[in-house]
Amino acid sequence: MKKLVFLLIFVCLSLSVFAENFFSKNRFLEVKIGADAGISNNLFSANEFMKKELVIDLHKLAEECPDTGISILANASPSLEMNLNIKSLSLGFSTGVDFFQRMDINKSLIDFLGFGNNIGQPLIAEIKENAEIFTYVQANVGFNFKKFRLHVKPTVFIPVLTINNSGGSVVFTNEADGTMKIHSDLNMAVYTTLDLTMKDGKIAVNTAALENTLYAGYGFDLAGSLSFPFTETFCIGADARVPIIPGRLNKKYSITSSFAFESTILEIGNKEFQFADPKVDRGIEEEVWINRPIKFFAYVDTKLFGKLIELNAGAGFGIRKPFTEASLFYMEYQLGATLNLFSILKVGLFTQYMDQVFAHGLGMTVNVRFVQLDVGATVQSASFKKSFVGAGAGAYAYVTVGF
Repeated sequence: MKKLVFLLIFVCLSLSVFAENFFSKNRFLEVKIGADAGISNNLFSANEFMKKELVIDLHKLAEECPDTGISILANASPSLEMNLNIKSLSLGFSTGVDFFQRMDINKSLIDFLGFGNNIGQPLIAEIKENAEIFTYVQANVGFNFKKFRLHVKPTVFIPVLTINNSGGSVVFTNEADGTMKIHSDLNMAVYTTLDLTMKDGKIAVNTAALENTLYAGYGFDLAGSLSFPFTETFCIGADARVPIIPGRLNKKYSITSSFAFESTILEIGNKEFQFADPKVDRGIEEEVWINRPIKFFAYVDTKLFGKLIELNAGAGFGIRKPFTEASLFYMEYQLGATLNLFSILKVGLFTQYMDQVFAHGLGMTVNVRFVQLDVGATVQSASFKKSFVGAGAGAYAYVTVGF
């Protein structure tokens, strides 16, 4: 029995040493591809719709709706990355797309549905849309300076599209004779380098002119990270991104549409809606300059029980659409804990507020040296309270191969 115990201890120690030397070592050459994406709101949760008999309490929704109204957010970031690691020096590049969208509808719409409005008094609900799409190519140079680890990431980006607080309105009116009137107008200003047209009632992109228009107004920003390990188990660091040269969008399109409905309450089911298909004007030459968001984030990492448990905490801020009238400042934070089994399997929990979204997630990394898989999922929302009840969801998946 004693021999068996000693043998098991020897195997475990050997596996631990082998894992630390083999699995945790940086790959000489690696290629990483993947994406993360999410969508959320601050009012409706999934469990309110995932029922056999769907019953929506409009009065309750109106009471729960925040004063700021409804916010619907979406994001996606597919990317491809390649790195070459030579001892303390790393060289690489990455390319990808950044997409962010936020639609805000003021509380008047929910108030009308839940409480109604006064006879003959129009109630106006405003819709504001903000969106950004960038493509980019980024270089990555990392090296050690004494005890510090420095990464410099110069990036050339191309703005593809932006929408700045543009949308439309919906007007509700209840008349004394019981007639209900609803009228909406959409007039959204879209700045882009793309050649937009209408085809079969849908917005289309002229792909023949795509290459020339995309390279019409690239910009440049600089990101970097600096870390300082006090010990093998405790490290502090910071990440930042600052604009250098803004990108340029040179075309402005107006996308218009309208909707109208009028009926007495008793005849709603028998009336037809009047809907005007979206239209895109021919576009005008109008320049707008735009940067990717400014970012700053400082963090602390520590390891416990011989690197079995990894803890991290950090905070910072972002500024979306910096140096414009539509600029928006917001704080960010992240807390996480990871169980590390010989650098072969890592399972972690985290909670964060990043890019205006509260998220709580579970992530996992499986590393067999030549292939690494990182996957995770989150429940999330633009509201901290609603982020715990599934008012949105997100996911990420990345595959790294190398040797």
